[in-house]
Amino acid sequence: MAAPNPALPGDVPAHASLNCLYRDFYSDATNDPFNGNYAPVLQPYGIALANQNAATPVQVQELACDCHSQNIPTAFLLLHGDGKLRIYLQVDKFKTRMGPLPATVWDDTMFAQKGELHHNNGQLVIWRQNYFRQVAIRVPLADTIDAAFAGDAVALQLGPFEDGDAGTEPIRVRRTCYGPPAYVPLFLAGNLSPREAWMAVHGQIVIDNRAQECAVLVDYLRAAMICRINALVMSNWFKKRKRVAGIISPPDLDKFFDKIAEDDNWESIVPLPALTQLGLQSHHQGSVFGLQVRRKA
Repeated sequence: MAAPNPALPGDVPAHASLNCLYRDFYSDATNDPFNGNYAPVLQPYGIALANQNAATPVQVQELACDCHSQNIPTAFLLLHGDGKLRIYLQVDKFKTRMGPLPATVWDDTMFAQKGELHHNNGQLVIWRQNYFRQVAIRVPLADTIDAAFAGDAVALQLGPFEDGDAGTEPIRVRRTCYGPPAYVPLFLAGNLSPREAWMAVHGQIVIDNRAQECAVLVDYLRAAMICRINALVMSNWFKKRKRVAGIISPPDLDKFFDKIAEDDNWESIVPLPALTQLGLQSHHQGSVFGLQVRRKA
């Protein structure tokens, strides 16, 4: 199987027959532009509790969008109302065109590729500005999470928690977080529940001895444990739920899933006519909004 690499559009002829997966690309450490040094790239997504000197959402957004022109592969996590963490690749913006070219309804709209390629095709979704905004939330400590999951084999999430609850602390995170290349394949394997993400991703971070370096990502995974109003996911159901510290059991989560119509993290998939208007084909979308694939010499 050919290994994908960052490249400019046009490196692959339209007739080329390649079966490429982002998983293969991110699994190759030679494609990691940061060489495993993730603390600096995660820094804009980490916010001090006092909220001092934090980058603005617009600043973080521009850093993310600029990566495409710099051939830097990017991936971003988002928690959805179904209780699953999903990964999106290569956030980019369709910028207003110069000269006499007509304006479009997509000017200054951000897009991202949803998850893994399927038969070399990606699916574009609209990426919203508010994903870069921050939220304050009380989260369990790592030891609290480990102990809770060890004591309950079916628990998917924890909390919500009240001020003063033992084994918790308040933090600030953004609604999205950058996914370091080394851990992207774990998310590309399928949508993960917060428990699955904690066990797989946090577990691998510990094995790699990167707990401090990836502290921002670990904080995001801790925040993903909590499903509550005005947090990473928003749902009207939480206006009605009595806030009780402890584990959210599957029956309670079923009620939540029934009310996810109000969840504002649901994907807005870009329809085919829009791709045509944007000058994209249904195939090789990555040549414009992300990684292109080519054969290595």
